[in-house]
Amino acid sequence: MNSYILIACTRLFFKRAPEVVKMLGQFLEVNIKQAVDTDLKQKAVFYYRLLKQDLAVAEKVITGEQERI
Repeated sequence: MNSYILIACTRLFFKRAPEVVKMLGQFLEVNIKQAVDTDLKQKAVFYYRLLKQDLAVAEKVITGEQERI
């Protein structure tokens, strides 16, 4: 469940950054430090590093269209 919230918050960040940046930062911090679910923790760390490195690339990776197989 929290994984879906992480994805939704991150996607919303690219549409409404000023309103979401504080909430996303807190959500990432809590999940990186306290998450019991390893997958969620790894995804939070990945998103944090991606957002910290390059916002344009992060937006393409996170909100990009996926190819249908």
